[in-house]
Amino acid sequence: MSLSNKLAITDVDLKDKRVLIRVDFNVPLDSDKNVTNPQRIVGALPTIKYAIDHGAKSVILMSHLGRPDGKPNPKYSLQPVVPKLEELLGKKIIFTDDCVGPEVEKTVNGASGGQVILLENLRFHAEEEGSSKDSEGKKVKADKADVEKFRKGLTALGDIYINDAFGTAHRAHSSMVGCALPQKASGFLMKKELDYFAQALENPQRPFLAILGGAKVSDKIQLIDNLLTKVNSLIICGGMAYTFKKTLENVKIGASLFDEAGSKTVGELMEKAKKNNVKIVLPVDYVTADKFDKDAKTGYATDEEGIPDGWMGLDTGEKSVQLYKDAIDEAKTILWNGPPGVFEFDAFAKGTKATLDAAVEAAQKGKIVIIGGGDTATVAAKYEVEDQLSHVSTGGGASLELLEGKDLPGVSALSTLRSLHFIQLRPKSIQFTISSPSPPLSVPPSRLHQQQQQQQQKKKKKKKKNRGKAHFNCFEKSSLVSSSSQLFSHRCVVSPSLPGGTSWSSAGQAAAGFCWSLRGFVEVSSDVTALVVGTEEVVEADMPSDAENVAANHIMNDDLQAADDGLAHGPDPNSSFHKLGKGMVAFLRATLGFEPEIMREASDRLADAETTASADRRKAQLDSNVYRSAIYPLGSEFALCHAQSQLMSAVVAVLNESLTEGIRGFYKLRKAFVTLNTILDAENKYMRSISGESLPSYRSVDSLRSTRSAAQPVNGAPGGLGDQSAPPGKHEEPLLDTVRQNEAKAAAAANAKAEDRDSTRDEDDDADDDFYDADEFYDEKQKTEEYTGHIEIDGVVKDLAKSSMESNITINDQDLPPAKTLPPNHQILDHDPDSDVFSNPIDVFIHSGANLCFGLLLVMISMIPPAFGKLLLIIGFHGDRDRGLRLLWQASKFHNINGAMAGLTLLGFYHAVVGFADILPDLSATDSSNVQGYPKQRCEALLQDMRTRHPKSQLWILEEARMQAMNRRLSTALSILESSSKNKSPLKQVEALNMFEKGLNAMYIHDYALCAESFIECVKLNNWSHALYYYIAGAAHVEAYRHCAPPDPDREMHAEKATEYLRLAPKYAGKKKFMARQLPFDVFVTRKVKKWEYRCDQWDLRFIDVVGVSPLEEMVLFWNGYRRMDDAQLRTSLDNLAWSDNPNPNSIWKREESDERAVLAVLRATTLRHLGRWDEAVEILRKDVLAVDKAQLKGGLRDDWTAPVAHYEMGAVCWMRRRERDSGTKKEGGGNGTSGGGGRVGEGKMEEEWVKECEGWIEKAAKWESYELDARVGLKVATAQDTLKKWREGVS
Repeated sequence: MSLSNKLAITDVDLKDKRVLIRVDFNVPLDSDKNVTNPQRIVGALPTIKYAIDHGAKSVILMSHLGRPDGKPNPKYSLQPVVPKLEELLGKKIIFTDDCVGPEVEKTVNGASGGQVILLENLRFHAEEEGSSKDSEGKKVKADKADVEKFRKGLTALGDIYINDAFGTAHRAHSSMVGCALPQKASGFLMKKELDYFAQALENPQRPFLAILGGAKVSDKIQLIDNLLTKVNSLIICGGMAYTFKKTLENVKIGASLFDEAGSKTVGELMEKAKKNNVKIVLPVDYVTADKFDKDAKTGYATDEEGIPDGWMGLDTGEKSVQLYKDAIDEAKTILWNGPPGVFEFDAFAKGTKATLDAAVEAAQKGKIVIIGGGDTATVAAKYEVEDQLSHVSTGGGASLELLEGKDLPGVSALSTLRSLHFIQLRPKSIQFTISSPSPPLSVPPSRLHQQQQQQQQKKKKKKKKNRGKAHFNCFEKSSLVSSSSQLFSHRCVVSPSLPGGTSWSSAGQAAAGFCWSLRGFVEVSSDVTALVVGTEEVVEADMPSDAENVAANHIMNDDLQAADDGLAHGPDPNSSFHKLGKGMVAFLRATLGFEPEIMREASDRLADAETTASADRRKAQLDSNVYRSAIYPLGSEFALCHAQSQLMSAVVAVLNESLTEGIRGFYKLRKAFVTLNTILDAENKYMRSISGESLPSYRSVDSLRSTRSAAQPVNGAPGGLGDQSAPPGKHEEPLLDTVRQNEAKAAAAANAKAEDRDSTRDEDDDADDDFYDADEFYDEKQKTEEYTGHIEIDGVVKDLAKSSMESNITINDQDLPPAKTLPPNHQILDHDPDSDVFSNPIDVFIHSGANLCFGLLLVMISMIPPAFGKLLLIIGFHGDRDRGLRLLWQASKFHNINGAMAGLTLLGFYHAVVGFADILPDLSATDSSNVQGYPKQRCEALLQDMRTRHPKSQLWILEEARMQAMNRRLSTALSILESSSKNKSPLKQVEALNMFEKGLNAMYIHDYALCAESFIECVKLNNWSHALYYYIAGAAHVEAYRHCAPPDPDREMHAEKATEYLRLAPKYAGKKKFMARQLPFDVFVTRKVKKWEYRCDQWDLRFIDVVGVSPLEEMVLFWNGYRRMDDAQLRTSLDNLAWSDNPNPNSIWKREESDERAVLAVLRATTLRHLGRWDEAVEILRKDVLAVDKAQLKGGLRDDWTAPVAHYEMGAVCWMRRRERDSGTKKEGGGNGTSGGGGRVGEGKMEEEWVKECEGWIEKAAKWESYELDARVGLKVATAQDTLKKWREGVS
């Protein structure tokens, strides 16, 4: 969200327009309904008067007053404001009894001559805030349709919308974001706030100082974290300073405020400050009090002596104030939020007053001094210095959220200055209106070719120097339209052809080229709009509309409802981009929540998007007037939309409970692969053409099982793009699709046999009811050796149901064609977004989208565990994790929806998938391009970039917490998740993810109460696996029970809760399925509880006393929590496990069978491995698992996962030990035993031997017969196999 490029009231033509202004008239009234402080009314007068003076037909004012809870209440009527407004404005005001409706519209439409109308309180309608309160005070959500109707009612009252209510800009209320008028501008109050905050946050004069006060660190984490990326120095004062002093310097703080939760993040914040070279200034002396009272006794203390017990610091001393003054003197921009002391009490106001005096003095010297609202604004008002400072914000909560880096809905909703509407047409001429900081220099068309050559040279040498110069080319005439103190407006006419006979085939292409040619010569805030003059033919735009771009922004800020609402009002609901956007919204809802209704809706929307994109692609391939890229074949933008829809459809299908739909999903992956590979191959050819190389094309599609797919052209085939042999920029029109009738027959046959097929999807002409290769023509008579094009889907389903899903299936290299590897000189298009290669936004869309989707596909397929190996036969190609990750990193560079999704995918992969594995590639200290393992610094930079782009999304908070956990800082991770709960995501599914992560982290740090509480909350938030949630909550109470020694009163409470939750778990198992199978953990939970119920009956003991080896530590293992624990937490886990085989507390241990003893052995060995005690780990595994007869570790109610996991653990130990320089054992405290740092240490024979032994253990684990959690453990095994393969390639 940029603050500096928003449309202002001075930028729009108000003459004869109904100007709808959102003001803030929430003013105080006395008992006689008189306005006691008209400051807010006075603040709005300049905007109102400007509208009147500039010819507005009428000025309609809307505001809220108080909290009437969504229904009319005379106490909060705006009627009493009318007399004061008339007095101050000197003009008669019309007041309406409501803010929407026919009568209000009649009044507004009948007004003229600059008449001012004040509407009744907006909050008399629940639809303004989105909710109301019932008679019991409970919040009731407003009906979606009613909200839409209310917003349309407001929109009907104006022609131009002006927002002058900055104080409510952080609220997505209807009057702030729901007025769908073409021009939405800021008023003078709003503009002043935006201008000053832009100066501080976007382009500050340096040095830049921030002064932050406040009570709790945890309340200011986001604020401090955001500012540490912007400021040069930071004063931390007020109550939270005591937390910093005690945590960092162990200063005695007596009874002063101490934020226990916030203290856990202090070290991290200081580390970030050091990394960003930010100077931190803390107080060194204090004015103290014996109680929090204005009449308290006062004292004085310094850091050396500390604050005595029973006394508290309420103000800073003179030495501290001097430090503050020195910092203020050094700065050129000062941002202040939070006073240093309790200024409300005179005895403790001196520090605040002295700091204020220094700030005033700085402002008088011409420095920028901004007061960020809240208590600091109250301080400025108290001492009457508001007019002596650069700016005192009145925003309160809005100011704070802005400083925290959050998106303000009321600001985001305003129109931007920089926009370009792409229109595809055959023009006679195009007229541009250009606003820029300086008038243009006329360039005759005859000099155009020479000008363009010079422009390219200057762009490289003097890019920065040329900014602000208006060397406009491509126009025949220019006339000054209007000017203001800041902008000149010019009208330019563009010819339809360039010198040298080069024709523009569309105005969209011309407009794009013209806009991008201006980019290097005009200020970034330039406004360029295209108007069509004398056109012969107009066709719809070939780029996503504003509605779709805004929707994309909503998607990445967790507001899927707003995205859906925005798309509902898009300019062309039938475009491929529009339908892709609606499909993506439904897809995200489906994958985050798994509700059946949403899954069905997503499936339908994506099928519709596939059909539309396929049709648009064919049209584009036949239209000679469409945009012709120098890189991609004709219609590639639509082919990409089609592939993206297929990819999302495939994921939804695989998550479907129907096995048939799941298999269809894998065929969709095959089709998407072909399309995406073709797009990437076009980039490869383009790179070779510009580098002058002549190399064979790299075609991943060659790894498809069909022997024809590598040699057969893909012209006209579903997902194909046309002739790839044509040189870049000169693609011939592709052959018409001649197989559609045969496809329809195949689709009809498949539909007749498929189960649960929705009839509404039969019209999808390119859906996966036709199961044949996407990259080859279909011939009913011709059949290939391996893949015929006719697949009996029922047979596939039965085969998979009987074999790959429930028996031992492994896919070896000979089962699939060998995967192609990148040649050393393979050309990858890895340019940055500002490269000349991406001068056209259509190319940007295709490149970023193709890299996102193909990268995701390659990584996803590379992670298929051995238990699902036969699925690779259906998909028909190998995954390539390394290449896939590189493509995702490339996509993440782009500031669009594709870049954001790539960033989210990368962070999710590294924190979830990599975090789940142990056998990972080493990270080279010198190779910054490494994408495997866990590239810590790259991930940190990516997360910071994503939070800057989409600050409202709680997903980044989740990833930040995961990042801290990956670095064994679980307390910090938990603190981040707890603080984020105060700013809930509008997306319930994201809240569920945060709560789930919170529960896991609590489990890892052994906070059993919080763990249980979090997973019970997950039951309310998410429908994925209630059985798992109840099971972990019960397991947490089991551990708490074992920690309570009799006669602790909590012991029985934990016993009851554990019994209740564990017995509840199986009742919820089986309600969700994955490809017709129960979820693995549901099966696991059901068996475990059944085992304990059996023992309960057989042994005649209470349920709580027959539970075996710590079920909570077992969950830690399956979520790889040991990797995230520090040494102290790992030792606590060992203590927990020691309970099991201690006969004193656990009298049933002597009855335990081999499988239960194997569970303990695996858990204990894994913990020891992470402590670096490898010899002990190996000894335990060999004795208690590997030496045991396999028959004793499977069957019946036994735990059958221990043997394969033991083999994996043995491999993991070998992988860790290969880096030893000798055969000595690593000492405890040397790390958590995971790979990922430094280079290879144990070079030579010893390393080779360790790796060879590791390969042997992992191969056995991969080929193990089917067992309960084979899919989950298989993810670790698949990652290990990939790592070992890469190691071998590196050695060879």
